[in-house]
Amino acid sequence: MFFRFSVSGARGIVGDGLDPKLALELTAAFTGVLPAGPVVLGRDSRTSGPALRRAVIAALTGCGREVVDLGVCPTPTVQLAVEWLQAAGGVVITASHNPAAWNGLKFVGARGTFISSEELARLKKIHSDGEYGWVSHDRIGSVSERGDLVARHVAEVVKLVDLKQIKIADLNVVADCCHGAGGAVIPSLLEKLGVHFRCLGAETDGRFPRDPEPVPENLAELSQAVVESRADLGLAYDADVDRLALVGTDWKPIGEERTLQLACWALLDRGEVGDLATNVSTSRGLDDVAARFGVKVHRTPVGEVNVVEAIVEKSCLAGGEGNGGVIYPRLHLGRDALVATALIIELLARSGKGILGLVEELPVYVMLKRKAPLPGESELRRVYDRLRDAHPDAAVSELDGLRLDWGDRWLHLRPSGTEPIVRIFAEAPDEDTARGLVDGARKIMESGDG
Repeated sequence: MFFRFSVSGARGIVGDGLDPKLALELTAAFTGVLPAGPVVLGRDSRTSGPALRRAVIAALTGCGREVVDLGVCPTPTVQLAVEWLQAAGGVVITASHNPAAWNGLKFVGARGTFISSEELARLKKIHSDGEYGWVSHDRIGSVSERGDLVARHVAEVVKLVDLKQIKIADLNVVADCCHGAGGAVIPSLLEKLGVHFRCLGAETDGRFPRDPEPVPENLAELSQAVVESRADLGLAYDADVDRLALVGTDWKPIGEERTLQLACWALLDRGEVGDLATNVSTSRGLDDVAARFGVKVHRTPVGEVNVVEAIVEKSCLAGGEGNGGVIYPRLHLGRDALVATALIIELLARSGKGILGLVEELPVYVMLKRKAPLPGESELRRVYDRLRDAHPDAAVSELDGLRLDWGDRWLHLRPSGTEPIVRIFAEAPDEDTARGLVDGARKIMESGDG
């Protein structure tokens, strides 16, 4: 049975951890942490989405809420809609990058950001206690549909960039939406940006031809299409369009870590000023971009809401996460792959260097991301202790799990918020060094006394 709470909500395998009954109960509990007002609803394209949608609507209306249903749309569209409509909050039915068997619920608060850890704790307590706010027959909520807000999202993103510069560059791109929610928005965005484009997997039927996580091993078809089309860039999206990964012109995925670096470079290069924020698992390549423009990077625990809090607290220009998520508060406080797409295309057009030329200007790091079975809490603590003892020369951070840092390389272990695993990250100037860090951590985890 697979079901997990995370910093943004909850997700699980449909029929083996998550079902309509649980979705109904969690949504009813969510209404208990919201102020008065309507609730925005959206979903990605997963085949389990319609069944969960009916359960979520039953919960929201049964607790007296008016529901504004956006249908299949990106998660950031729901976040923006909460702001635009001054709604009490929002629910997104999505498992983001997880495989097709999964689905979940992301909970958006009144300011258009994911709910805080304190609000999530309250939600979990309401659910545990079973104290839902069901209303009488004369106070049942209703449902209205809004099909115009995706187009508004696109229009607002297009305003952020220089369309004349992009048009002059005459760029050609290939996008892979993987049959996710991107098919409802990415073709329109690319058309309005004024680039030539080809779109793979634009059908929003949720029948993913591959795992929807836009990591290099899943991007073979896109890489081939970029080369065959002689495109200037490949764009890969996850199922709910809050993450973007890139593919270059040489068959090789550039990777999701470069997305945030290039988007922030785009902003700083056009004269905007401000610090950046990201989590402790994100490449130090962002620090190199910041140093290039004389600004700082503020590190946070993993999770979009944590990066958002740092952006607000430190008045940052932008931020995001190394999974391809870019946050530009000028539009809204949420990861938004539409924003990332527009900024990187503008940088490509303005520089005239080509995507590989831009990447070559950034220092080279090799990042390895691995998974291991999740041990018990006390056993994981012993692993952390042994890693610290094995590396007394490293700077130690326990902001989120354990991070050991040597300046030009680092190792990070943390329990996943979305899967029953420990995530192991290592980054170094070369693969051998990064692999040595990962292998050493695994050896400690697998040893009998770890």
